[in-house]
Amino acid sequence: MTLDTSVSKAVFQGNGAAVAFPFSFRVWNAAELIVQVTGADGIARDVTAQCSIALSDDGGTVTYAPDGVPLPAGHTLVILRNMSFLQDVKLITGTRFDPAVIEEALDRATAERQQLLEKVSRAVVVPADSADPPEELADQIFEARDRAEAAAGKAAASETEAEKQADRAKAEADRAADAAILGTQAENLEAVWTLDADIPASGTLALPVSYFAGRNMLHLGYDGVELYRGPQYEETGERDELSSSVKMLIPLSRGTVMRAWAVASNVARNVEAAEERARAEADRAKSEADRAAGEADRAANSVREGTAEAVKKAEAEADRAHDEADRAEKAAQAAELGAGALNADATWTLACPVEPGGDVILPVIYWPGRAMLYLSADRNDLFRGSDYLEIAGDGPEGRSDRVKSMCRLAEGTVMHAWVIASNVSRLVEEAERRAAEHAGSARRDAEDARESAAQAQDAAERAVSAAGEAELSRNVAQNAAQEATEQADRADEAAIDAGRYRSEAREAARCAAASAQGRSIAAVQSADLLDRVPSGFFVINGELVLPGTVQHPLTPVDSVEDIPNMDGFFLLAPPFPDCPPEPGPEPEEPDKPDEPDEPDTPGGLPAWMLPCGKRARV
Repeated sequence: MTLDTSVSKAVFQGNGAAVAFPFSFRVWNAAELIVQVTGADGIARDVTAQCSIALSDDGGTVTYAPDGVPLPAGHTLVILRNMSFLQDVKLITGTRFDPAVIEEALDRATAERQQLLEKVSRAVVVPADSADPPEELADQIFEARDRAEAAAGKAAASETEAEKQADRAKAEADRAADAAILGTQAENLEAVWTLDADIPASGTLALPVSYFAGRNMLHLGYDGVELYRGPQYEETGERDELSSSVKMLIPLSRGTVMRAWAVASNVARNVEAAEERARAEADRAKSEADRAAGEADRAANSVREGTAEAVKKAEAEADRAHDEADRAEKAAQAAELGAGALNADATWTLACPVEPGGDVILPVIYWPGRAMLYLSADRNDLFRGSDYLEIAGDGPEGRSDRVKSMCRLAEGTVMHAWVIASNVSRLVEEAERRAAEHAGSARRDAEDARESAAQAQDAAERAVSAAGEAELSRNVAQNAAQEATEQADRADEAAIDAGRYRSEAREAARCAAASAQGRSIAAVQSADLLDRVPSGFFVINGELVLPGTVQHPLTPVDSVEDIPNMDGFFLLAPPFPDCPPEPGPEPEEPDKPDEPDEPDTPGGLPAWMLPCGKRARV
């Protein structure tokens, strides 16, 4: 028979139902097949031993169903030739050659070549004109793979961190925006949530709102029941400091529905001061957000440069932007509540029952109609309108110390009243207007903070991109190292030049010293000018242009070696051998020899012409 196809493998995708997989290439026994299954993990496994193989003249069928389970969806089954590349046909000289034997040998050889061709077609092949060995290409591929995996890991880590930072920045911006609504004479904060874990006694309960500790600004409840400060929980943090948690004195179970209510604490006498502080804090928050945005922009510009230093700077600037976002958050929180006085809080027990329509006398006062009063009975909330009505009082500006009960309150009922400070001075309308302006400014600052967070996220993403350019950065660093080496060579040459300049400077100093101690021999145009010049040595030079003198120094030296490199006249005037030493401290001599007779003055020469030491300067 003939092999009319070059196919040497069959590929099937699992569908959860098929168990029989046919193939259309010839093999001579089942041992010349290999069956592989690739799962969702991408790993190919040899499952030939788990298969039932039936052969035909032009192919066969592989049955695969381990434990009766068909090939699942998402799995791939591959049937491959696996011939041994052996030639076991022997043809003996002088005998008849069976055509069937020869044809089968040729068929097997062709099948083996087809098997080899199929395998080679899946291999990485270098171009025909490539001078690089295949081994080097493989090393480069593996190295590129390792770098890609490392870069992917770093990029994934950077992306995860950037997402975390972006989420945190967004959360802080949202919190700043929510907190800004408290402001000065603005709305209060309220939150309802379900506990996802048990809180033991003495444990810390994190709150989704902030409050100033020690100002009676926080009200807590669980499953519709009021929690009392002191017996059930304690506020955390220093007095007048922002806090977003409390210490529970009783246990709370997972699934408990919690309610927190934080209110602004601003009374009339503190309105203007609170406004100024709120405005200052809002300006500071905006400036910090702008600064964070600027740092993020500079980090992004550094990332574009593509150097390793730029990557480090981007990370540092991103961290700094994160710190600035934290500071902006604190500034926004400080602007939330402003600086106000304490609210009023009281708990008492009814000494007598109160019938529907009766008055409940409160130990605190409030302004009716301003939603300042919260009441509860035996830890159950009392609702204004259905459970009680506010009653206008006779006090200043309608202040009242009572309400009308719409339900019966029994004797011994534990009552709780909470009065929130309110701005009701004569400047309240102006204060409300300014407060609205500050609240709008705070919201705009929150938007700026969100934009800064987005810019920080962009900077982080650009930092991830810069990681892919690390190879270029390394080349830049190598060039910088080469430049540093060249600079060092130039520094060595400069040091050599400095030594040469030092020698020249010394020679110049010698010239200057010689000039300082020398006289001059001068030249003049004519003898008529000799009457006008001072005493000295003069040469008549009629070629001079100016009638003045041309000076050439006459310098005494001790030896030829002391003559400097300069124009002039030099007079060898070494000290005479019999010249006494220079004056100085006289050494102590035990005995002085007899002094010789005074020599006669030769030729009647004056004393200054006698040979004693160097020539005197006259």
